[in-house]
Amino acid sequence: MPEFTPDERDLLRDDLGRCIADPAAGIQYLQKGRETGGMHGFTYQYGADAILGQWRERIADAWRDDGKPWRWKDGQIVREARIAYPRLHRWCERLPADIRHRARVCGTVDPKNLPLERIVLAQLAQITLDAINLDDPEPPLFDPEETAHA
Repeated sequence: MPEFTPDERDLLRDDLGRCIADPAAGIQYLQKGRETGGMHGFTYQYGADAILGQWRERIADAWRDDGKPWRWKDGQIVREARIAYPRLHRWCERLPADIRHRARVCGTVDPKNLPLERIVLAQLAQITLDAINLDDPEPPLFDPEETAHA
């Protein structure tokens, strides 16, 4: 049985590599930062006790002369997810040692080196996706047997 719902899995996709490397320090970093962000109908917030995410419908608000929209606004909430930090901590602690080790190695790079930090962040993002997919891999985009030609 999957650890997280599909909405929770989508919420976990960003910025959690440092939690995988060191759950206590990573979660403390998120709690103290109280970061918010998102775009294109998705918003997230690292609150005092949980990560919160919302997905909203996108509504065209202004159009170009050719009829294509150029500005959008957020509509009604279509999905929401909340993951409490104790639950995230337990999940990180249960991950296989190789996943945690990969995240720790990425986290040892000097963050003052910005080009390298971008590479490290991409690596941490991939490690996070690998960890999320351990208990319930994403389905393939297509069935190889369906697309095979005789």
